[in-house]
Amino acid sequence: MESTLVGNADALPSRLVRLHKVSSVAFAEKAFELYQQGQAFVIDNPGGPSDQLPLELEDFRPSEGGGWVTLPAVTNQHSNPAQVIFSSGTQGQPKALVVSYRALANVVQRLNRAMAVDASIREYVGVPVTYSFGLGRLRAVAAVGGSAYLPAQGFDIGELVGLLESDQINAVSAVPTLWRIVLDNAKKFAGVAHKVRWIEIGSQYMGAEEKVRLRELFVNARIVQHYGLTEASRTTLLAVDRAPESMLESVGAIEDGVEVKLDGDGRIMIRGDHLATGVVVDGQMRSITDADGWLVTADLGEIQSGVLHYRGRADDIINCSGVKIDPDVLQQRMIQASGRDDFAVCAVPHELRGQGVFVATLAAHASGQHEILRSAADQCLQAMGLQAADAIVVDEVAAIPKTATGKVQRKALAQSYRPEQATHTPVANDVLALFQSYFGQTVAPSDTFKSLGGDSLRYVQVGSKLEDLIGLPPKGWEGLTVAQLAALEPSAPPKVERVEITVFLRAVAIMAVVVIHAGVEALFGATTLLFLLVGYNFARFQTDALIASRRWRKIGTFVGVTLIPYYGFAALFMLANKELNVPLLLLYENFVGNELTLIFPFWFVQQLTQCLLLFGVLFSLPVSRNWLSNHIQILSMAGCVLIVSATLIFQIVMQPVSPLSGWPIASYLAVFTVGWSLFHAPSLVWRMAVGAMGILVAAVAYGWHTKTAWMALGCVSLVFVTSVYTTAALRRFVEAVSASTLYLFVTNGFVIYVLMKIVGEKPLILASAALMVGVGSWYLYERSGLKHKFVI
Repeated sequence: MESTLVGNADALPSRLVRLHKVSSVAFAEKAFELYQQGQAFVIDNPGGPSDQLPLELEDFRPSEGGGWVTLPAVTNQHSNPAQVIFSSGTQGQPKALVVSYRALANVVQRLNRAMAVDASIREYVGVPVTYSFGLGRLRAVAAVGGSAYLPAQGFDIGELVGLLESDQINAVSAVPTLWRIVLDNAKKFAGVAHKVRWIEIGSQYMGAEEKVRLRELFVNARIVQHYGLTEASRTTLLAVDRAPESMLESVGAIEDGVEVKLDGDGRIMIRGDHLATGVVVDGQMRSITDADGWLVTADLGEIQSGVLHYRGRADDIINCSGVKIDPDVLQQRMIQASGRDDFAVCAVPHELRGQGVFVATLAAHASGQHEILRSAADQCLQAMGLQAADAIVVDEVAAIPKTATGKVQRKALAQSYRPEQATHTPVANDVLALFQSYFGQTVAPSDTFKSLGGDSLRYVQVGSKLEDLIGLPPKGWEGLTVAQLAALEPSAPPKVERVEITVFLRAVAIMAVVVIHAGVEALFGATTLLFLLVGYNFARFQTDALIASRRWRKIGTFVGVTLIPYYGFAALFMLANKELNVPLLLLYENFVGNELTLIFPFWFVQQLTQCLLLFGVLFSLPVSRNWLSNHIQILSMAGCVLIVSATLIFQIVMQPVSPLSGWPIASYLAVFTVGWSLFHAPSLVWRMAVGAMGILVAAVAYGWHTKTAWMALGCVSLVFVTSVYTTAALRRFVEAVSASTLYLFVTNGFVIYVLMKIVGEKPLILASAALMVGVGSWYLYERSGLKHKFVI
């Protein structure tokens, strides 16, 4: 935005009174005397930025001392300059902003309407009145004829409680940092909090949970928080006491004559009568807005239904692996997680992720505490959707640069970063490259297969390639970091090779499905084993993501990849039948009577989707998610007993009603749950109990049937067997088939259907061709370069 000169009507005054920064009654009285006289002033000390102004400065040094003050209302609403206010200097040198009486009046009018104050207000101003927030509170109180109390020694909990006890005050204003002190001392306010009628919170980040606690403590208070800048004071106002909880992370509604929008880069743009008139540059006042009156800020935001959400300063945002993190939010969450506040965070360069997180802690307080901060940062980043432990650097600094108002100067802090401190665990390039080939270039040494979102298919694929690099990987390798895997000593190739039991069973089950579709009905029911394995592997690879509130993203990926071929073959099926099948499209046909087709087993996808959605809903409940995170084994066992019991009751009561046999509760929800619980079973005894429940539910649901045999094979194997030993050639064949499960499942029916028209019912030929097409599809996909974009 090109700066333009402001017209003569709003030109700089020739003379300013300089009020020395002394937060006192004498300061307040002098400032309001100048307001009444129409004399512009600046708040600064000699040797400060005001010395750079091309104006005559007349010094006034107020005496110290706090106490009560009743001031005359500022009624001047002209466009003449009222104050020159210096910005906080968070991003560099403070700017000299010229603010008019009209702008000051606009702020007071909007603020007092939002807070509904009256002449009875007697306010404890908890911030220095030498700052624009504190002085603004004095103007708001004076406008309605109220009084204000200025603490002589600054904000003091004991003094505040005492004034409430003696009924001397009924309003409090403070910044979020001070309100957190109040919340930490909430017990002291137990008998007096109800006496507070008005509260204003300053413009710094305060989490929704903190705001809820504040309004629960001060139940009778009208609580307002504002968002603004020095040049755009109190742009939006959030009614904390009345807003729904879903709105508390916002900074308020866009209303009352103030306009807000976003530019193409997501920066907040503001227009309104509350804006500063201009900024002093090279001795002249220049406009801070464009030709249409819009101020383009350096703040990022989102607007949802007329409500503004602040997303941090564009200059400060940490862009790590494409995920944008507001350092203010991260720092506050880290304070809560670590119990410490002697640090600050900022963005620094990172060779792999673009930017990393620099946690600067005071040297005097840093002894032995680095790991606490590192752990807190990692925990909070994960909660914000970022796995980036390798991008966290904790280092000591002599001092954390801050503005006079206590805001961290993150650009200056970043200059304290020493790249040599960013030590990373050495990782063998081949192991790292292997993971990057499947999950993308953002993979870091601290990532694990599970943290990267790996699933059962990738487990087979990556495990096979990993064995080529380091030999047989240890049990539980999916939980080891890339760095730990790379550090393992390569083992000698074994004479007899091992195939993990879930990989082996998966290959056996999908080959059986192919053979069944080719005409060998004696193996019917192998999909039961597949369903059991899906439940087991879903627990194995997705439990952490479900508990960590990433459930819908994981379930969406899991379901979405299956639904793509589902709808493709559904279209073919409906075209062949020349009939629109709504239950098929909406995934509930299994409730009204299954359509059995050779081309694609629709019922399997429908029941699987329903089971996954049920688990997603379960993990969406905060209470259940908290319980599961702390007691996953016990609750999994209890859930298994509950689902199996419900299935047995359903079979006994509803089994004669054939259309209901396709409902998940009839069998497959229990099968899925048994698989889940087999993974979480805490001991062999529990695994045996869960396996017995699985066999029992299959026997009741299917009777003496090959489905029951498949279920028994799966349960017994998962309980007692960890690996199957075979030759190298057979191992590679089994792993290839297992890795191709989805491709075989999708393509085999179609291949067999088409080929049967040509060669007739020849099971060996049909099955062999289907296997080759399915495995071949997987192989081509692996070579396509898409595998790290669409993880199946």
